[in-house]
Formats: sequence, structure tokens, C-alpha cells
Amino acid sequence: MTTNHHSKKLAAVLAAAAITLGMSCDSLESTDLNNPNLDSLTKKPTRSGLLAASTGLIIGHRQQVAQTNGFVSLLGILGRESYCFDKADPRFITEMLEAAGLDASSPAFGGNEWQQPYQNIRNAFTVLGALEAVPQDPIAGVTAEEKAAITGFAETIQALDFLVIHNTRWTNGGPIDVNRELEATPAPVESKDAILTHVFQLLDDGATKLAAGGSSFPFALGNGFIGFDDPASFLKVNRAIKARAAVYKGDWAAADAALAASFIDDTAGFDLTAGVYHSFGTGSGDVVNNLVSPNILAHPKLVTEAEAGDIRVDQKLEQLTDDAGDPTTTTSRDLTTGYKFKLYPTPSSHIPIIRNEELILLRAEVRFHLGDITGAYDDINFIRGVSGGLGPVVPNPDEATFTTELLKQRRYSLMFEGGHRWIDLRRLNRASDPALLDIVAPAAHPHHFSQFFPLPLAECLARGSSDPSIAGKCSF
Repeated sequence: MTTNHHSKKLAAVLAAAAITLGMSCDSLESTDLNNPNLDSLTKKPTRSGLLAASTGLIIGHRQQVAQTNGFVSLLGILGRESYCFDKADPRFITEMLEAAGLDASSPAFGGNEWQQPYQNIRNAFTVLGALEAVPQDPIAGVTAEEKAAITGFAETIQALDFLVIHNTRWTNGGPIDVNRELEATPAPVESKDAILTHVFQLLDDGATKLAAGGSSFPFALGNGFIGFDDPASFLKVNRAIKARAAVYKGDWAAADAALAASFIDDTAGFDLTAGVYHSFGTGSGDVVNNLVSPNILAHPKLVTEAEAGDIRVDQKLEQLTDDAGDPTTTTSRDLTTGYKFKLYPTPSSHIPIIRNEELILLRAEVRFHLGDITGAYDDINFIRGVSGGLGPVVPNPDEATFTTELLKQRRYSLMFEGGHRWIDLRRLNRASDPALLDIVAPAAHPHHFSQFFPLPLAECLARGSSDPSIAGKCSF
């Protein structure tokens, strides 16, 4: 699917979203049983269809998060957090770890994390277009406050989807101007910095709209957003995502301001787990968390490289045992591990989108780069003590020393939550450090560290070799 094309899948996702809304009691609920489709939303939108489609954006964003070959799993493999020993599909090792680069021809691996985020970005444009077409009244359409709230929410979700493109494609970049007609020329592929700039714009405009969005959303957000399910509280989520994006970009002043307006909290009564989550359920029409799969295992270096006494290891990892209850290991293609994750024990387990513990670690990074070395280490030591059960480290103004410590705390605090380790190794210029990666492997199975997903082959073919924006990024 090319990025500027409305496909049949767009209408199908909107319909599937509405089915989920109407039928699931585990994650997302709605009293609206109408199935919005592309035609009704673009030609004659109704209030009920518009509100169901707004909730559908949450479903669209989570679509590939918890699949066995989805965002968390694949980025976990690349970041040396996890393995997937799937006997039916050796590509979890042969492509993700052994190959010199990921395969652009398959949407299941190297071509993954492209169609779904762009599809959901287009879904959001459909919602925004429908907002302009419905009357401004609370029965047949939406009020001015509701319109602002829906717009702010949709733009925030778009920003999250563009961050998926940024984080997976990295230096390959991706299209931005994708709200085009079917017959239009495909949008040019732009740089990762341009994508982040666009994310900033979406989040800032979304923040302005949320501030004018009244006291409540007119649609359901689901139980992954408890405590952040009205425009005022969701505005803090918007600012938290802005802080993450600003840190990725190295815009420390913007990150500092965004953190101050987010839900960051290290005061009395703080909760490191506070935040927003992808929710899953086993009800009819819902989506389960497939990271509970027995094929998904923890990388042994999470245990062997942990600081002595770090309680996060025992909280998040578990020793494999045999039928007699004795410790055991499992091996696939010369890779061996004796550990699995405890993070997602059931098919209904939530997965964080962003939470307080990450914000405190982001603030440590921001403070360091703004010259507040003491404050940076106050945050590091707060996480070391509260989350890791570890003693403090002495503040050190050396950037390499701080980065090593930051990487360690982010590795164990944000373990297997959303590809943070892989993202961090690249953005902090540690991707080639052999001490951080298992790049030494048996000669028959040399391992590589892929730093980006390729542009999907289908996208390249749709553009053709004459498109200058994909020069050097496609293999025809």
C-alpha cells in the first residue's frame, strides 16, 4: 500500500474498530454499534460514526504493537532485549539478527511498521475531514469544544504514528505529506529530522486544540487511558510525547518545557507506572497481547550484565524451568537463553505508551544537557533507588560516563516496552559498541546490528526509480 492511497483496508479498519468498540468489555467500550465506513465518513458523516472512528484511532495505533512480529517484539530483537524462537519461521533469527540488512520485500519483517502507521494517519485525516462536514450541534454533529477535543486527540495520535515511522526507518526517513488523492503523485520521502519537526507541529497544534476542548471527550478512550481520559489530562500526555520527541531531536529547551507541562511526578505519592497504555482483551472482536507467546524469550545479557542487586531483573524476568522445576535453557541456531519475561503474563496485559518512569529518565537527560549535572543525577539516583533498589552513583560531568549510566537505567526501567533499547543505542551513538551488543557469534552465524528498517519494496516500486527522494534507499 502506498502512503497516499486510500485503500479498501482503510474502510475495513474503521469498520473493525467500530466492531471492537461495540463488543469488547476488556479494553475499549462504546454504546455505538454503528460501523463507520469510509464512504459515510467522507460524504455524509454522522455524530455516532465520527465518535466511533475517533476511538478507532486508538485501535489503529495499537494494531501492530503486540504481535509476535510487531513493534515491541521486532525492536526488542534488534535491541538485544529478546529472542523469538519460532520453529515455523526462522526469520526472527536469520533476518533480524544474522542478515546484513532487513528484507524490504516482506511486510512481516523488514517491510513491517509502515502500512499500519500510515493507514492510521490517513484514518485520522478522515476523522478531521468529517469534523469539517458535520454540523456544529451536540445532537446531529459536534460542539465547538468537542471539535477542538477530537482534533487535538487525532493530531496527538498522528504524532505517535509518525514516531513509529521515525523510530523504525531512522535515516531512511519517510513521507509526511500523505493526505493526497488516489491519483496524486506520492509524497516525497523526507528526513528523520523533518519527521520530528512535523511531530512537533502536530503535538503543538494538538495541545492548543486540547486546551480548548472542554471538560470531556465525546468518545471512549478505553481503560488504557484511565486518569488521562479528558482533554485537560490528555494534554499532559501530549506534552509527555513532545518531551520524548524533543529528546530524540536533541532540543533540550523544548523537552524541558514539555516535561514541565506533562504528568511527570516524583513527589510524595508518585507512581512510576502512571501513564497511558495500549489495552488488550479476549472479548469478541478485540485484540490480544501476543507477547505472552512461549516463543518470545529474554536475551540472557539482561541478566548477566545487570548490576548486582538490581530488583528489576527479578521483577521482569523469570528463569526457564523443566518439567521437574529445575532451571533449564533453550537453544535455536546457536542462540541460547534460560530466561523469559514476566512483563505480560496474560493476553489482556497492557503495554505502556508512555509512563512516569520514562519521563523522569528523560528529565535526567535534559537536565544534563542543560548543565544541571546535580539535577540529572538526582533523577538517575531516584530511579536507581526506587525502581532498581540500588544505591546512588556520584554525579560526574563527563558525558560518556553519564550516557553509560543513563543507558543502563533506561535498559532496565523500560525493558521490552517499546523498542527503547534499540532506539537509544542509535540516537546515543552506541550502536557500534561491541560491549553493548552480542555481535560476536559463531562463525557460521555472524550477527549484525541493523540500524533501520528499509523502505518497503512495494513503496519503492510504486514510486519508481525516477523518484529522487528515494535515491539510495531502495533495492529494485
